Amino acid sequence: MRPLLFLISINDTARLDLYGHLTFFADDTSVFYGDVGNQVVQLNMQNDLNEIHAWCSANKLTIKLSKAVCMLFHKGSDVASDLILMLGSDELARVDSYKFLGSHINSCLTWAKHISTFQRKIAISVAGSRRLKYVLPPEYCKSYNSMVHSHMQYMNVVLGCAWAGQAVWILSKISAKSHTLLIEEN
Repeated sequence: MRPLLFLISINDTARLDLYGHLTFFADDTSVFYGDVGNQVVQLNMQNDLNEIHAWCSANKLTIKLSKAVCMLFHKGSDVASDLILMLGSDELARVDSYKFLGSHINSCLTWAKHISTFQRKIAISVAGSRRLKYVLPPEYCKSYNSMVHSHMQYMNVVLGCAWAGQAVWILSKISAKSHTLLIEEN
């Protein structure tokens, strides 16, 4: 579907009377709930899913079940293991981590998966750049700003004050080592 047609067709979903908070970004839609009682949250979530499913059916839209997931945020082992949500006749998959707007979020709200993914991405970029320094002119190999610094700035905005001591230490080591390998060696 063309972007303008998609926006026109999805625009009135904000008018649905849902218990959760609806969030849109491009073609991704998320519904967030906050409550301390698992029974109440499950009932509200299922009612909202029924309403969203009915709205989609009425507007001849389908929800890709492989991308529709459920994640409960919790502290430690304080999680409801019996949560089952249905989208039409299909059960929603329950996940412990999910990539949302470029950040990996897990159900305990730690950044371990996001940081390890970032480490792997930077290591691949730095290794590739180091191999190319013998083939390309030096100005092409000085790509610290595009490969590392831009990601660090995004992580600073996304993670903000949630950075814990260990995470800051790991990320500063990645940044310093990448800087040394990409700028100072050339």
